[in-house]
Amino acid sequence: MKKIHAGSFTVPENIEGKPVDNEKRVKKKSVEEAVHFFHLVHTRLQNPNTWYDLSGEKGASFTIKKRVSSSLPNIIEVRDFLQVDIPGPGPKNGDGFDLVEVTEIGEDFDETSDESFGITLKACANPAHPQMKETAHFFKGMATSTFIIKRKGQEVLCEYFGRNEVPNLQVDKLTDKIRNAAASFAAIAGVSEYQWSSLVDGLLKEQENQITYTDQADKANDTGLASM
Repeated sequence: MKKIHAGSFTVPENIEGKPVDNEKRVKKKSVEEAVHFFHLVHTRLQNPNTWYDLSGEKGASFTIKKRVSSSLPNIIEVRDFLQVDIPGPGPKNGDGFDLVEVTEIGEDFDETSDESFGITLKACANPAHPQMKETAHFFKGMATSTFIIKRKGQEVLCEYFGRNEVPNLQVDKLTDKIRNAAASFAAIAGVSEYQWSSLVDGLLKEQENQITYTDQADKANDTGLASM
């Protein structure tokens, strides 16, 4: 699967493993309401500490960890990393957590939208132990998660792209190898997709006076267009 380009912001190419795509959109009654709602979603996406609550307390929880001192403790920035706490035992090399790094943040990059914002997270080694090079995540270090939100007139859209999700069995400790195998196979079987779908739903949590499209067929029915 080729890279998805959105101006200067790019969804990584899927080289290995099953790609995971999820999309949801909402339609507000006016452009003004859509602008306000986009900024709300923007704020939610910038603060992973709230993602567990937004997803209905399903699956993993996320905690921002700053590499350097910042005046924005609850807002993610490039080179920050997230501690991901999934149900069950965590990896020893991650001090009990799966770890991802914020590798890219983009703003107003999509020329087809009125507003856009995106972030990419990548599985990483434990920055608390610089001498340890192995990836502290159940997926290999090439695995990424990308979120993109856009506003087009009255519509606000949220997209998720999971790329290169391959089990990380290249770890020293046997317990981590067994744990990573179980966690990654569960994720590939659909648990991860459900987690991200719940988060996308939470980011676009319904409010009054809005229409929600979960797929193109719903949109076609609403507009009177025949589905392809």
